[in-house]
Amino acid sequence: VETATMTCLESLPAKSNLWLLLGGKDKGLPWNQLRGLGSYSQIKFVFFGDVRMTIQKKSDLTGPAFSGIKDALDFVKAHAQKGDTVLLS
Repeated sequence: VETATMTCLESLPAKSNLWLLLGGKDKGLPWNQLRGLGSYSQIKFVFFGDVRMTIQKKSDLTGPAFSGIKDALDFVKAHAQKGDTVLLS
């Protein structure tokens, strides 16, 4: 996740955002390793699925949380600007 996210960040135009959707079912991933991503103002975090609260707690990242991916995608669609990138993880 972190490597893919960093690759996306490096390729973004200067004023674009990266919408990072994190979630799904709990697979025991090391979510705490994402903590450093919170320092990037270009990343907008959106959480979804059964593991959404676990990710927020373990990563210390903030953003809206949804029970399903459809609601998360609808939120991003309503808030993303032209030129933004969406990464599903």
